[in-house]
Amino acid sequence: NEAALRTAESLYKNYPDVVVEQLGLQTCRDTVIGNALKRGVSGGERRRVTTGEMEFGMKYATFMDEISTGLDSAATFDIVCTHRDIAKKLHKTVVMALLQPAPEVFELFDNILLLNDGEVMYHGPREQALPYFESLGFVCPPDRDAADYLLDLGTDQQYQYEVAKSSNHASFSVQAPRLAS
Repeated sequence: NEAALRTAESLYKNYPDVVVEQLGLQTCRDTVIGNALKRGVSGGERRRVTTGEMEFGMKYATFMDEISTGLDSAATFDIVCTHRDIAKKLHKTVVMALLQPAPEVFELFDNILLLNDGEVMYHGPREQALPYFESLGFVCPPDRDAADYLLDLGTDQQYQYEVAKSSNHASFSVQAPRLAS
């Protein structure tokens, strides 16, 4: 991708500074990382440093598994925001696997892939996931966040979201065909 290469080249000479700024690491720039014996940066800062290390080099895709493990929701949000910004600036793809994203983190994703026992339940734009499942007869209650609802559809709890189609008004049925096995 020629546009990505031009953008990357323009950022490259100051790239370490760009990554430090994107990850919010300016305040600990000269701090030792630390280990079990020597105190260093905080857990969230350590995770962001690891994220920064992964950003160096010219690549068009980054794959991340369970980046939120051990982090609070604010740190997770910051890291996902950073990767989203970097991906857009460098025209690259970022794939993240998260078990239970907070609603504000879920809203940052352009596309989602929902798996259940290795089978694809949904793959496409995040904002189209709820309408897709509504078309199958599953409705997200207004008091439920979308990410948790979508995760529930892959469990034995999915019956609680199926809308009975036999009446003129929505009511929930307990006799739902299972999406999950």
